[in-house]
Amino acid sequence: MSPSVVEEVTLSSPRDSPSAAPKPSYSSIVQNKPSLTKHDFSVTMVDGDPIVQIPDEIFEDSAPLWDDLLIGRFPQTAPHVAKVHVIVNKIWPLGDKTVKIDAHVVDPKTIKFRIRDSAVRSRVLRRVEPETEVVTEVIPSQQDLQKDPLLVSNLLVNQREVETNGTEKNSEAETTELKENENVIAVIEKEQDDGTWHSVSPTKGHQRPKLQHVHENQNHVSPSRYTVLAMEDDTDELENQEEGEIVSKQSTELLVTSELVNTQETRPSFPRASKTMHKVVKGSVNQNTKGNQSVSGRRDWSILTNYESHRLGRIWVVWSANVRITPVFKSSQMITCSVLLEGKEEEFFCSFIYASNFVEERKILWEDIRNHHDSPLFRNKPWMLCGDFNEILDGSEHSNYDTSPFTPLGMRDFQEVVRYSSLTDLGYHGPRFTWCNKRENGLICKKLDKVLVNDSWCITFPHSYSVFEAGGCSDHTRGRIMLEAAAIGGRRPFKFVNVLTSIPQKPSLRALGKEKLGDLPKHLEEGYMKQKSKLHWMKVGDRNNSYFHKAAQVRRMQNSIREIQGPNGVVLQTSEEIKGEAERFFQEFLNHQPSDFQGMTVEELQNLMSFRCSATDQDMLTREVTSEEIQKVLFAMPSNKSPGPDGYTRLNATILALIPKKDEATLMRDYRPISCCNVIYKVISKIIANRLKVMLPTFILQNQSAFVRERLLMENVLLATELVKDYHKDSISPRCAMKIDISKAFDSVQWQFLLNTLEALKFPEKFRHWIKLCISTATFSVQVNSEQAGFFGSKRGLRQGCALSPYLFVICMNVLSHMIDVAAVHRNIGYHPKCKKLSLTHLCFADDLMVFIDGQQRSVEGVINIFKDFAGKSGLHISLEKSTLYLAEVSELNRNNILSAFPFASGQLPVRYLGFPLLTKQMTTADYSPLLDKVRSKISSWTARSLSYAGRLALINSVIVSLSNFWMSAYRLPAGCIKEIEKLCSAFLWSGPELNPKKAKITWTSLCKLKQEGGLGIKSLLEANKVSCLKLIWRLVSRQSSLWVNWVWTYIIRKGSFWSANDRSSLGSWMWKKLLNYRDVAKSMCKVEIKSGSSTSFWYDNWSQLRQLVDVTNARRTIDMGIPLAATVATVLASHRTKQHRTAIYNKIEAEIQSILQRERSEAPYIFLWRSSGDNFRQSFITKVTWHNIRDIHTHRQCSTMSKDSLFLFRYVFQASLYHVWRERNARRHGEAHSTTTRLIKLIDKTVRNRISSINDVGDHSYDNCLRLWLSTRLHP
Repeated sequence: MSPSVVEEVTLSSPRDSPSAAPKPSYSSIVQNKPSLTKHDFSVTMVDGDPIVQIPDEIFEDSAPLWDDLLIGRFPQTAPHVAKVHVIVNKIWPLGDKTVKIDAHVVDPKTIKFRIRDSAVRSRVLRRVEPETEVVTEVIPSQQDLQKDPLLVSNLLVNQREVETNGTEKNSEAETTELKENENVIAVIEKEQDDGTWHSVSPTKGHQRPKLQHVHENQNHVSPSRYTVLAMEDDTDELENQEEGEIVSKQSTELLVTSELVNTQETRPSFPRASKTMHKVVKGSVNQNTKGNQSVSGRRDWSILTNYESHRLGRIWVVWSANVRITPVFKSSQMITCSVLLEGKEEEFFCSFIYASNFVEERKILWEDIRNHHDSPLFRNKPWMLCGDFNEILDGSEHSNYDTSPFTPLGMRDFQEVVRYSSLTDLGYHGPRFTWCNKRENGLICKKLDKVLVNDSWCITFPHSYSVFEAGGCSDHTRGRIMLEAAAIGGRRPFKFVNVLTSIPQKPSLRALGKEKLGDLPKHLEEGYMKQKSKLHWMKVGDRNNSYFHKAAQVRRMQNSIREIQGPNGVVLQTSEEIKGEAERFFQEFLNHQPSDFQGMTVEELQNLMSFRCSATDQDMLTREVTSEEIQKVLFAMPSNKSPGPDGYTRLNATILALIPKKDEATLMRDYRPISCCNVIYKVISKIIANRLKVMLPTFILQNQSAFVRERLLMENVLLATELVKDYHKDSISPRCAMKIDISKAFDSVQWQFLLNTLEALKFPEKFRHWIKLCISTATFSVQVNSEQAGFFGSKRGLRQGCALSPYLFVICMNVLSHMIDVAAVHRNIGYHPKCKKLSLTHLCFADDLMVFIDGQQRSVEGVINIFKDFAGKSGLHISLEKSTLYLAEVSELNRNNILSAFPFASGQLPVRYLGFPLLTKQMTTADYSPLLDKVRSKISSWTARSLSYAGRLALINSVIVSLSNFWMSAYRLPAGCIKEIEKLCSAFLWSGPELNPKKAKITWTSLCKLKQEGGLGIKSLLEANKVSCLKLIWRLVSRQSSLWVNWVWTYIIRKGSFWSANDRSSLGSWMWKKLLNYRDVAKSMCKVEIKSGSSTSFWYDNWSQLRQLVDVTNARRTIDMGIPLAATVATVLASHRTKQHRTAIYNKIEAEIQSILQRERSEAPYIFLWRSSGDNFRQSFITKVTWHNIRDIHTHRQCSTMSKDSLFLFRYVFQASLYHVWRERNARRHGEAHSTTTRLIKLIDKTVRNRISSINDVGDHSYDNCLRLWLSTRLHP
């Protein structure tokens, strides 16, 4: 730190050092506290100036307020206040931890220090040599005020001085000499005749004034950069003056430097009519050529700018008279203020941001934000940062992210500072993108405007939110911030939560909700908050109560509806208005009957679908429900799901919980209604659903892969990848892929269409009646911010949240699949290349539809006609505006004709499909960057900052690994992607959201070992990716019933074998070639059990004891044996003649053939087996077993032969002993009384017994014998 000049503001009435005086009692402090006295005074206007008459008793018998302040001046720009604060607190107190020194910025070269300890304050002043004359103690008399140079006094009267019994007398005020270039805030003018005081404020300038000596009755100085407000009358007078120019006055003036007003505790406070610390805005604000601002129109508005930091004054802060603003920090990109609202007792900090357009200049802003976070001034204080950050925080905040994901240069820097400062994005309403370039071609939209808050803000203002609105001529949206939400609160319905069963005494249900849940024991509170936070991945009790609290708070912030736009465009904000709008919208929507609905007769459906339910299936569907079936369903329900409306008397009553579909939800249709049903209804519907889903694979077409057993989402992605692999080439035939969006899919299904479909499939009447009762007798209440609104029925729709709804919806969508296939057969639409042999027209996952056609306009028109026809029959409409066409090698004329004839958007690959990037080429860094962004967002979230080490480990094992496994289920991730994810996980595990990779104590490879081998049991992503690829190979070689498997065998493998496929062929996508690289690993895992042998490759399949014959023979195998490479086992058994060979291996093959001929064989083609454990094989693929087979086994030493209970006690006693010894060591170092050895032993004993009891209290009986064992091992005298 550069040497500074330290100047004492007041030296009178020195206080004794706390170390020298005895420690006062609490009662003595309260008794000696100054009493408050209210003084009435009036404000009058004279020549436009406010005049205040201050009573004389204010200045009598007053205590000094400035005796503990020192002013430090630096020759050059001072370091950041946080750094100065740390340094002076380490040096000046000389190790005395009881002394705290506060530091506050006055200007770039001046910092004010508050040192309450008089001994330390005197020692600091004595640190400078006397001959340097740097420090001058000035104790002026009344006559000194008349002398030159002008002395600056602290005669400003703040609110505390007016209300407290007196302040320092005028004649005894201590002053400091006004230095050149001093910053002047205001001028206090005293009329000599009548003793009245009033303020005269200069105009604002954007440069520091050059001060000259100012004499009494002559001059005052024009403004500095800290003079942020001025009266309009003064503005007119000083409009043409230069900054620093001397202005003549005819009365005694006392100049007040910025040191006296830039501190929150001592900020002068005048009556609002006479306040002159800031410039009063009367209307419009104009700027002259010299940088001064003229204000006209209103007196009750004030303004603060940063002209002194930037020549354009890029940030203007304007506020009304009922708000108190205290400037704290200014730069060219940020203004930070302390804000006190009317009627509030606690201030908060607000930083107004206008970031630079350049990445390097924004780094200065990021560093300023870090320094703010490190400053003690902001510690545990609410802090909000709002404005234009000129950078996105996440890739999804860019409009082109879905089609071309990339990471801007400055995004990582922005993410790092947000993570470092523990900031989170405040919930908002309005559009996602707040800026656009307003171009017709090449339109780009981004979310550049944000409101970021710290943890203390979320606690202090839990219902705050921001709103962004379009309007005006700017390329940015307007933004406003609401600190309180009028819509949140009120009476909430009763919900039964699991923790109620753990309360020993069971009072009434109402008493439970009102009295018990607010005061739960620690172990019960954890369970209650875990259920409320919906963190189902957290399976272990880790005392992460703060984490659960924050997770529940984040859910409340995200799902709360603070305001909504009504049907007439009016914004609704009150609770009753929002509840009324929710009830109106969903009641109208669920009872709406579309005018174009025609329905579909049973005969038409039977002509379309050939399946009929057999008598055996009918008996299975309608058989009597057993108690075992009920028990199985009930016990299979998750334990910590959302509680339903079990207080209702109606069986089928439902609460609609509104979940926003997107972050920018502004209308009621932007919320998805999730049904919370009664437990009894859940049991009934689940029993029916379990019987229904058994039949789905028999009649649901293979195009549909959702909610059907043995059909996987990843196979839709893999098949779509194969079909679009050549879309980026110019030498292909015309083709087209259509991504279709169905509007309000589940909620728009017409019941009659569903019931007719079930009748056409010959489902028994009794079963259809059960389903009709389930869907038609439901009643609804809408839950808005935990309050309920309305009670109404419905006439259409399937409830999202009901166990039956997914399967019933799939049955409805199966009709659409049949209609598309029939249209292709009738040539109303053309087949996509490589699709005709399988009659493949589309892929479907629930309501997510991808249609593949030949790229002709008539085919597009045919598809649209099918959807229109289906909408009239079922009530399900597609949203053409949200649907997208992907055209390849279509002429420009045809492309324009298609896009002009149909309201489709034209898209470019790659695109997001079912959560995966739909790629035409090998995966690149830009393709897997969304996965990395998701991982970073999970581990850097506001809630994750409160996790303990065990909680972070659980988050990695559950959430992070699950995210990666989802991608790896369909794609082989590049090694760079896996390495980056493991790097993030390692940094998060050891350092938390700080993500400091240097804090890792053990290599990640060691952590990925099993716990028995010395690791933490984290699964290696590289091994998990290998297992996922082996699973895909298993599905291929075992020929599972799958559209993707059938397509691969039809168009890629053809008549050959998977093991003989050419990896250099142009057939197949990049993912197909990755699978071929794992053939060597898969060969040792699979085996074929011969039946008829018609589908078993003689040379490539592992059907004999010799493994794959192609690997144990040489290149002359086909000549020596006389068996071609493409031969099957069946053809060899039917035509091969046994003979003797010179080579032993061929004789062994002949023996294998003879052994099969002697066995009885069935007509089944074959049975494919996969390695289980050791040399055992089974007919199913088990992921966990396969992972154990391929992983590296690490040897480990048995470190203990103790029993489970003994080992637990040994570890916990060791931890408890360390803890109490550590506490005793700290107590002794701080001078506290010593504890005896006997007391320490008792504390350790009590800690162990309490821990054992707490484990039993939460229901864990794994250590029931621990207490008995512990008591038996204690030594008795």
